[in-house]
This record gives sequence, structure tokens and C-alpha cells, in this order.
Amino acid sequence: MRTLATLLSISAWYAVAPAQSGTLTQLPSANTPAVHGFTLAPTMAHDAATGRLVLANGLLFGSGFETWEYDGTGWTLVSTLTMQGSGAVSGSNLVWDDVRQSCLLVTSTGYSLYLSEWRQGSWQPLASAPLVAPEPNGVRLVLARDPLQNRSVIIAGSPAHTYLFDGTQITAAGSAPWATGAAFDPVRGQPIAVEGLRTYAFDGVAWNLTPNQSSDQLFELVTDPVLPRVLAIATTGLFEWNGGRWRKAVTPSGARPEGNAIALDPQTGDVFLVRLSSNSMPGSTWLYRELPPVGGWFAFHGAGCAGPLGAPSWVPPGDPPRFARELLCMLRNVPTGPQNATFALFGSDATTWNGQSLPLSLAVFGAPGCSAWLAPLFALPMHGGNNLVATTIFMPASVAVVGQRFYLQATTLVPGWNALGAIFSDAAVGRIGTR
Repeated sequence: MRTLATLLSISAWYAVAPAQSGTLTQLPSANTPAVHGFTLAPTMAHDAATGRLVLANGLLFGSGFETWEYDGTGWTLVSTLTMQGSGAVSGSNLVWDDVRQSCLLVTSTGYSLYLSEWRQGSWQPLASAPLVAPEPNGVRLVLARDPLQNRSVIIAGSPAHTYLFDGTQITAAGSAPWATGAAFDPVRGQPIAVEGLRTYAFDGVAWNLTPNQSSDQLFELVTDPVLPRVLAIATTGLFEWNGGRWRKAVTPSGARPEGNAIALDPQTGDVFLVRLSSNSMPGSTWLYRELPPVGGWFAFHGAGCAGPLGAPSWVPPGDPPRFARELLCMLRNVPTGPQNATFALFGSDATTWNGQSLPLSLAVFGAPGCSAWLAPLFALPMHGGNNLVATTIFMPASVAVVGQRFYLQATTLVPGWNALGAIFSDAAVGRIGTR
């Protein structure tokens, strides 16, 4: 079996791409719904009241939608709703409302919004409101449930506007991005929406562009309150938002976002993905389940030695070290002039190095006050400016490394500072987890 040392080396030098940190299992999927209309794309939610998946799928000519339920073995068509109006029916993503104990969906025929809930096998109307910017050929709709404010946030129209449902009525609340998906971010406690590669956060008054964008086109979003995070279907698989940035979580087999829907069980965190049948392509239903929870962490291990700016020290990462994920390693108080160069040293042993006990004084090498805290396996260059440098390492995509520790220290070339011409940072220790 490969050791952590070998796997860390492979990850560093060959940039092993992030992979899934769980299992992806195909479920029985008899009578999978077929792709029909495009104005009401397939959308799905987990109905915690019945323990079933509920899927809304646009009709072929855009005049309404079908409602399907999944009981763990197959899909059953339980409702076909045809809507009257001069425009094609468009719809938002299905959202589970924990207060109402029902699934919510917003639809429109281009002139008004209609908010409905799926309860006991049928759709019940909740509220309606005229569109600020009517669009008779159908509008793009997204929906997010904000549990902190106990309200639903809707984006609709072109140009897009925000609408709020307080449990009684829908009211217009200003402009919004032309979003393809929305969900509640449980990390930051606010709804987010995606428009192309851009991500916006709603502060209760306005949508604000976040600094970190996706590297891939994102579609339907769903809130995971268990980990916590937001998951999104993308053109290359499943992405997750941790409150600050997007990263790939898993690539589902046969992923086709135009035929996929996503839902999450808010009690267990289990993720369900459905690929609808299309022409000669059969449909499928998948369960994605994370590995057993093992906490990853990153902590101080040993003191560095002072340089021109004091001792370089590690910045606690925004995300802990996680199986098959990238870890951003940042170092502050680092000289970043043209004569300086910094390298991050990684290792899996902090007890001995070349037969010498650790920590090892480096005074004999011309660096008094400095110590080596680990046996380095490899080094990576760090880049940056303004006395801050960084590098990225991919945690190995092997279950064998979960729970194992690694060590990190950096050295910076500072000509003339001491006989060695180098200083050494604090040392850190990390544990690779699944959370």
C-alpha cells in the first residue's frame, strides 16, 4: 500500500486533480422521466415529509409541467399540470421549505409569478404577483429559501428583479443578476445566485458580486446544511461552494447538465442526481454519499527564526486539509524582493531526518536560532508579493490518507542575513480529513 509520503509526492509533482471524497452509487431507476420542454428545466427536491424525491419536468410544448416521485426503486408520474396563458410556462428550482414542510416552486407564463407548494401529492397555490418586467415568451426563474429570515427569495424577469415571499405575499425588492441558479449559503448565512461564472450574495437589500468565481458554468444549486456548503451541477460534474469559492466535488458518470437534476436530503446530507432519458439514451438515478466524517485541521507545530520582517508564519487556511481537495498554503512576514525566493517543504515525519532527531538546530549550517522541524519529502516554490506568498498542494485522492498527518515548513533565501543566507518559517502540522 502506498504511504502518505509517496502519495503526497505524487500529488505535488503531478498535480493530482481533486476527486470525489465519497461514493457514487447508481440506484434502481425504473420509468425515469424523459427530457421535454426547455423553459421549465427538470428540477428536483427531497420531500422530507414523505422521504421521496419530487421532480418537476416541463411539458414538450411549454404549456405546463409533469410532477414525478421517486420511492427508491422507480419513478411514478403523479401529476400533469397545464397552465393557461399566452406565454410558455417557465419554472424555478424546487426548494424544500422546512417551516411549511413542503416543496416550493415558482412558475410564470411571462406576466405574473405563481408560488406553489407540493403537499400530499398535489400542488397548492400560495401567492402570486405581477412581474416588474413582463416577458411573454417566458422568463428565467430561480428560487432560494432563506431559513434565517424565514422567507423565500425569487429572481425573475429580464432585466432580472428580486422578489421576496414572507409566507403571505410576494413583493418586488430591486434589481438582481440574471441568474441560472440560487440557494442559501449556510456558511455565510445568506442566499447566493450564479450568473455565468459569477457568484452573487444577497445581503437582504442588494446582490453583491463575490470576489471568487467559478471555473465552470453552473446550473441548479442546492443547499447542504449538514457539512455545510452549497452544491451545484456544472458542465463537468458537481461543484461545491464553501462560503468563499467554488471547487469540484465529484464528476457523476454520464453527467449531462441539460438533462440532470439535483436534490439533497437535509437530514443525512445524501445527494441525489438524476439524468433524464433522452431519445435513445436511458435515464439514471444516482446517490452521492460523503465518506465518514473525519475532521481535517491545520495547527502550529514549531517556531521559526526571525528574518527582516520577523519570523515567517503560516496563515490558517480557509479550508482544512481534506481528502482529494486542494490546500492553499499562505505564508506572511516574508521578504519578497528580487533577491528573495521562498520554498515550501512538505513531509510526513517530524521525528528524525537522516538519522538525526527533530527538531534539528541549523546553527551548524550558518543559521543560528533556526530549526528544521520535519524530514522534507519535496519542495514547492511559493509566489506572491507584499510580504505574502502562497502555493497549492492537492491532498491525495486515496482513502488511505484520511486521518494521517503531514508537516509543513518554508525557507526563504535572504542573502547576507546570516552565513546560510536563509531563514525558516514556523512549522505547521495538518491532518487530512473528509470534512
